[in-house]
Amino acid sequence: MSKMKKFVNFLRWNWVKVLGVAFALFVACIIVSSTGTSSDNTLEIVLFLVSGLVGIFALIGFFAMVFEKLGILGKKVSKGMKKFGQNASKAFGSNKSKKKTSSKGDDIVTLTSANGEEIDFVEIAGIAHRGNFYAILQPVELLDGMDDDEALVFKVSRGRNGEDKFEIELDDNIIAAVFKEYNRLLDAQR
Repeated sequence: MSKMKKFVNFLRWNWVKVLGVAFALFVACIIVSSTGTSSDNTLEIVLFLVSGLVGIFALIGFFAMVFEKLGILGKKVSKGMKKFGQNASKAFGSNKSKKKTSSKGDDIVTLTSANGEEIDFVEIAGIAHRGNFYAILQPVELLDGMDDDEALVFKVSRGRNGEDKFEIELDDNIIAAVFKEYNRLLDAQR
């Protein structure tokens, strides 16, 4: 995740605190301006500008939170799935998997493509939806046509020998529902 996305994500979860800091800086600006000495003009201007900038950050965080609640954020992932999905369906169709843990502690799922190539995915989440189980997976090394904030949704089922089988999900309604549940679970953890 890029530094800008991490910053916006931080603002989304902490916009009330950031707004409190902006308000405190604005009050400090008023207090400095009420003293009336000319040497405090520079401090007054700096406090006013910083409080305005922090206030803008709070607004960015507020709107990021509102957009997420309205389902506007996360649409890029869904659109990316649609754009990437047809090729992924051909590549992964229905296949067996291997699971392991990375040195960072991430759960890694290895899927074999139609041409026999093994591709590692980080397992972002497992979501139950309408009696089915779905895995949100992101390739360790991005596949052609994917952005670093995109992930794929796979329907997970049991094979004949008890192994997990992953089928890429292409239904936009199911993809949206899986990501909505994922975001709800994230909200509940915070």
